[in-house]
Amino acid sequence: MATSSTESDAIDRLSDLPDALLITIISLLSTPIAARTSILCRRFRHLWEASPSLALISYHLRWPQSEKFIAMAERAVLHRNPSYPFHSLSLELSNSGRQNTIAMVSSLLAKARSVDLRHLAIEGFYLSDLLPILPIVFTINSLRCLSLHSSFSGPSQKLNFPSGINLTNLRSLTLSLIWFDTDSADLPKFISELCSLEDLHLLDIIGTPGFSLSSQTIRKLKLIINNYTLKLDIVELSLPLLETLHLEIRHNLENLSHIHAKVPLLRKAVIKLGYIREKNISTIGGLLNCISHVEELSLDLEESTVVDTLVGYY
Repeated sequence: MATSSTESDAIDRLSDLPDALLITIISLLSTPIAARTSILCRRFRHLWEASPSLALISYHLRWPQSEKFIAMAERAVLHRNPSYPFHSLSLELSNSGRQNTIAMVSSLLAKARSVDLRHLAIEGFYLSDLLPILPIVFTINSLRCLSLHSSFSGPSQKLNFPSGINLTNLRSLTLSLIWFDTDSADLPKFISELCSLEDLHLLDIIGTPGFSLSSQTIRKLKLIINNYTLKLDIVELSLPLLETLHLEIRHNLENLSHIHAKVPLLRKAVIKLGYIREKNISTIGGLLNCISHVEELSLDLEESTVVDTLVGYY
């Protein structure tokens, strides 16, 4: 006997799915939305807490919503069943209620050190608020992928990287720190200690007098320097395994006198330079000579009249 359409519509096919598949589906949701599935039925009450991937997204929440969000985040991480794998944590937070939020994030990161966290992304903090939690971040040795994005927080601030970092499993690193300034030797030393790093994105770095980067493992590099201070005069890259390069220097190249790249395996390069002057032609020509073996090159210069002059270099 054929089943009627009404009977067919009444079948609860969702309940027939195994817990493992339901948890995978729930892990694709932001954590606040995933937590709401707990009201569907008794079976769903704690499924969201088993998600291996949590995305904690909070923008401009006011009390009491902000307090509820913190309680939910702590329940999802600090009080989770230790038998549940926890591989990915994304924090996208506004700066409202900052003190409570910073304390909560510090607790979450401290917990992450013991649960084999693989991927961590933090976005939305002012750099001044991000600095106190970075020492905790740099002790999560299980990380494979780390992404840090800070918001505008006024004048440039000093970011000191700790020495003796043990992020031996880190494969991918993104630092997007608005108005980020660092000592010329501080950042390169930090990068050189990441012995498994293959993919590096350094975005919105303020130009310092000399910027050099050396690594024996990096294969992909995206480097964006904002030369607001007009201090930048030398850029040196020593990356023997590099295959893909995106180099962008924004704003004035007034004092830029030397760009050198030791990249014998480079296959693809994207070069973007702004406010080119005639005095920069030999500098850019020297860079083009360093990467003359590439298979694919994209060159974007601020003044088109300079391009014709550079043809002889490449």
